[in-house]
Amino acid sequence: MKKRLSLILSLLAAMSLSGCSASEALDRFTGADHEDAQVASDIPVRPTGQRVYMDEISGILSDFDGAFLYLKKDDTAYQFDVSSATVECMHGLLCGDEISVIYEGQMTGEATDTVKALKVTDALHKKNPLEDRTIKGSLDAISSGTLRITTNKKKRSLTCPLAGTGLYFENGIRSGAALTLTVLGDTPLLSEDPPVMDGEHIAVLSVSDGADIQVPAPPEISATDVDPAARMQELRGSVVDLTGSALRIRPEAGTAVLSLDLTNVPSYFPGGCAAGSSVSVYFTGEYDETNPGSISVDRVIGSDPAGSGKADTSGFVTGTVIGSTANTLTILTGDGAAFTCYTGGVQNYATDTEPGSELRITFLPDAGRQSNIHNVLKIEDA
Repeated sequence: MKKRLSLILSLLAAMSLSGCSASEALDRFTGADHEDAQVASDIPVRPTGQRVYMDEISGILSDFDGAFLYLKKDDTAYQFDVSSATVECMHGLLCGDEISVIYEGQMTGEATDTVKALKVTDALHKKNPLEDRTIKGSLDAISSGTLRITTNKKKRSLTCPLAGTGLYFENGIRSGAALTLTVLGDTPLLSEDPPVMDGEHIAVLSVSDGADIQVPAPPEISATDVDPAARMQELRGSVVDLTGSALRIRPEAGTAVLSLDLTNVPSYFPGGCAAGSSVSVYFTGEYDETNPGSISVDRVIGSDPAGSGKADTSGFVTGTVIGSTANTLTILTGDGAAFTCYTGGVQNYATDTEPGSELRITFLPDAGRQSNIHNVLKIEDA
């Protein structure tokens, strides 16, 4: 009898590891009407709740639309609803990066509708860690939030986001200028005819028309008794917008918006050229807000995140909400860029963040973060 009881207990332990309850294991071994079934009934059995399965899948990020993430593993593509998941990736969500999705539930093949994504994180053992790379091309169009170039090698069109990107134009901003972009992430081919590359999910670290991406020292401001025609002066203001070579700023003093042609003006924006960010214009001549042509601009220098406070470096974007996760929010800006930010540390932000809502997001360029998900100061209704 003792040997039989010992065998039953051993079977119970083995079957419990396979997911069976104690009663199920007992029935399988003895049958419900076995004469010795009462022996096992004296063994206390802990009630079992519904088993929760958790697993993880790693692969290459191919796309992200704010709420859905697309991942490729080997030759299989997976789509995950990450609207309830947290995103914890060092470089944000970059095309070509190796990431992992942690989820609960069980997948069948490539179907993911039976699981719930809990977290998106960097893959534990990356086979190919992301590294900075350069893309060379000629300038087609630029705005405060986007840049479009034609690449030198295969003459492909590439449009990429510029929020918080350092811009260094030693020779001015002009169409056709030769540029070097330092980026993180992949730019897959979207179409052969016309030849278009996808730059939506990369981090552009810097854009330069020369080898040197350092900001030169500002010119020395002249004494007030110097001839006004030759006296170097500084005009401080905030960016309204940048469209091509036209920069509009709002001076700290005065009410009129000043429009400047930067075609041949050395222009440096180490923290990017987002609306609301601080900028200094160095010029000679008599400034008259009703006659911008009365001054000669020597150079334009934006605020530097490495040496300025939050108030000087922050800028803002406005756009329409297209998706969110547990700790991120993505909007589509007016110039067609997808802008994603972390919301975890933001207090008292707009409550209406449903898709279609119009928002204004004040963010920090955070020089050196090397991520395409931005830290924010404020989220409010547009």
